[in-house]
Amino acid sequence: YLIVTPETTVNQYGAYGDGTHDDYDAIQAAILDNQFGTVKFADCTYAIGSTLKTYVDNSKKTSLIFEPTTTLKALSNLNSLIELGGLGGNNESVVNRYRAIVGGIFDATNCNAAIEINPLAMGIQIIRAEIINAGTYGIYVPKGAYTYPSNLLIDECNISCTSSADNTVAVYCERTDNKFCNSIVNACKKGFYFDGGGQFIINVHGLQIYQFEGTTFIHFANGGLNFITDSYCDSFETFIQNDTDGDYTLTNSCYFSYVGNKNATLFKFG
Repeated sequence: YLIVTPETTVNQYGAYGDGTHDDYDAIQAAILDNQFGTVKFADCTYAIGSTLKTYVDNSKKTSLIFEPTTTLKALSNLNSLIELGGLGGNNESVVNRYRAIVGGIFDATNCNAAIEINPLAMGIQIIRAEIINAGTYGIYVPKGAYTYPSNLLIDECNISCTSSADNTVAVYCERTDNKFCNSIVNACKKGFYFDGGGQFIINVHGLQIYQFEGTTFIHFANGGLNFITDSYCDSFETFIQNDTDGDYTLTNSCYFSYVGNKNATLFKFG
């Protein structure tokens, strides 16, 4: 997926990685100093007191590479652990392209979202990441004042929400033209919420283990053409909800509900 670029480790910038010290300054400094390269995280737990941000400028492409069990967590209430494309202003002509997050465990406790995609960011790749304890959103993709497609790729990810939260959404996306592959979403009120078309959902497993009533695996709130294939919905009350006249293609997928539940719905319209 990735182009090989120069590498920097956050520990070189003084990050402790002990889960107690605030490593925000060290990690953010590594990102700022490595504008067209790769910032690597060791196999430990990093705690941060502010949201980490990458550049929005198209000339500054920083990828964040984590070991499979590296954990990133918040020390206080944050909007998100990471905002991709969060630095560099709000100029509509400047578009962030082709950054990546690879690996890692993102503990969204005390966060509105684990990962947020800036409205100007395009071509983001999130690969082999695990998001846990999402109380509102796992991945949050707002459109803001702009109409750019996000061209987001989420591949081989596992997104888990908190059992006690009533309005959790694993992936909330207001932008078009995205691909979600080979991933699992579970323990959420909604697996996917889309306010825009051009969504490709391929080999995604939705698993509802804590609650059933009012849950939806995939919610299309606004038009467009969407594709779902090779996907599996287990124990959500509704498999697909479609609020508008948008179209979708469903192939080679299946839906399982709790035995005896009379409210199970394969499709819900309007």
